Amino acid sequence: MPSPSEEASGEHPAGHEPAPPPRQHRWSLHLALFIATGFTTTLAGIRLAGEVPAEFGGEGILTQILSAVFFYRELLYVMDEPSAALAGLAFSVPLLGVFLTHEMGHFVVARLRGVDASLPYFIPVPFALGTLGAVIGMRAPSNDRGALVAIGAAGPLVGFVVAFVVLLIGFSLSEIKTAAEIAALASDAGVVVEGDSLSYALARWLVHGTLPPGDDVWIHNTAYAGWFGMYLTWFNLLPFSQFDGGHISYALVGRHARALSIGVLGTLLVLFAITFNPLWVSLCVVLVLLSRFIGLSHPPINDDRPMRPLHKLIAFACALVFVATFVPNPLHPHPVSEQRGSERAIAPRVPADEALPHADLTLDKPRPRGLASERDSSDSPLPKRRDPRAGRPEATP
Repeated sequence: MPSPSEEASGEHPAGHEPAPPPRQHRWSLHLALFIATGFTTTLAGIRLAGEVPAEFGGEGILTQILSAVFFYRELLYVMDEPSAALAGLAFSVPLLGVFLTHEMGHFVVARLRGVDASLPYFIPVPFALGTLGAVIGMRAPSNDRGALVAIGAAGPLVGFVVAFVVLLIGFSLSEIKTAAEIAALASDAGVVVEGDSLSYALARWLVHGTLPPGDDVWIHNTAYAGWFGMYLTWFNLLPFSQFDGGHISYALVGRHARALSIGVLGTLLVLFAITFNPLWVSLCVVLVLLSRFIGLSHPPINDDRPMRPLHKLIAFACALVFVATFVPNPLHPHPVSEQRGSERAIAPRVPADEALPHADLTLDKPRPRGLASERDSSDSPLPKRRDPRAGRPEATP
């Protein structure tokens, strides 16, 4: 999404302020950040696919600490088994494709509208998905409300199309598990449901049709990338501050957009009260922290002209995408997993020689639909899937 505006400096006579010279693209920095993000998201994909055996890398304290703050085991493993990178690339390539087209949508339309914009700055991180996304810089906002709508909408609209295509490809690579198989996995190791949006459910139906009751899709890494692409499209369309949705809402309602920003925070808390999903509180905290840097209000623009019908139509299309990508209860435990967790919480201790084979398994951080969660010695937040070969985990195609 576009970053906060960068105001031009310098003093000029009233009414004669020249346009600042076009920014020079920092090609080496953009390329370095993109490559670094590709590296970290590939390692995230390897962890997501459960490619690394639980015993790989040892069980020392230092290993556990490094694995908690960085993709340490994954890095060591891919150096030892380069073929493991394929599972990571099945996640990183489509995910970065969604982000890149999203940001280039902003960039191209901004340039066409005469707004000086930078190329995307990707943000690599050594944890979670391996990235916080990407941003572009705009030197000064357009004083044309129509341009503000066009620039803000371009990224989510093209990103949505690409994410939907990624979902179709990912679902074609995924397999179906029966209700009995899912219940067994949920009872044994834990299963987390990624949560449906309208667009996600449509993509699944287009590929797999109507499934028997209880059956579900055991999603491939590429489908997981598509799910996150959809979810982050929805997140960017929130009518909050200088998010893409914030640009659009300000163009429509002006200074009243600040009330919408506050309403977003309240809505996230209401969603938590309804679903008891802690992700909504986490998002609320993230937005509050962001507001300390970018504010709750959109930078003012001076344009009292009525909105053209075309721009109203674009805003309406974004509203449809926002609804279509909304997930009411994202990344929540399967009901059998929750029941199993409650049983563990109150179960009495059993002697070591009488312990069940999976007595040490717990439900980790949420995963998408149908992915078994098995904690290994690294306490990795991303679960494993079972591999019949030598008993090590494997990504199921």
